[in-house]
Amino acid sequence: MAIRTRSVDSTSWDDVTEVFGPSGGSAGCWCTFWRLTNQEANGKTPADNQAVLEEVVRSGGQAGVLAYQDGKPVGWCSVAPRTVYKRVFRTKGLEPADPEDAGVWSVVCVYVKKESRGAGVAGNLLEAAVKHARAQGATVIEGYPIAGTNPKKKSVLSAGTIDLFTKAGFSVYREPSTGSRVIMRRKLKG
Repeated sequence: MAIRTRSVDSTSWDDVTEVFGPSGGSAGCWCTFWRLTNQEANGKTPADNQAVLEEVVRSGGQAGVLAYQDGKPVGWCSVAPRTVYKRVFRTKGLEPADPEDAGVWSVVCVYVKKESRGAGVAGNLLEAAVKHARAQGATVIEGYPIAGTNPKKKSVLSAGTIDLFTKAGFSVYREPSTGSRVIMRRKLKG
């Protein structure tokens, strides 16, 4: 089964909805968790979250990359300039030491449809995210996997695992001082 990836553009919405399915991925999040502050997310329904992501995609905003297996969309990776992800700046332990650095991009979600898990889709998505960020001028790309091997909620695995990032050439940039997320980085230029 061949896996192909491509950057999301304004024509990708139907493929995004096919990946997330009617439930919107994890509990109707539609990959908006990191884009919204707690205050902005409070009271949002899955339909509201879907509308947020749809606007980003259809407007051609920085959304991410998609994976296709045998021509069908099966995976998603949210990658964009770190400044897009407001929650990163408000999450204990993730507060950036370099918040003004526009060259830093973040991978905040790697989502693969159940029937395609275990086939290397996540690794392909992460590599595609690196290539996409580099092509857009990023100098560094980072992710925020949960430390430890047995997260309490499976939904936190959408941030990826330390092993996934390590295999893609990322290394630990900062261990969690508070919270449970590790910041992993890969230098792209300079």
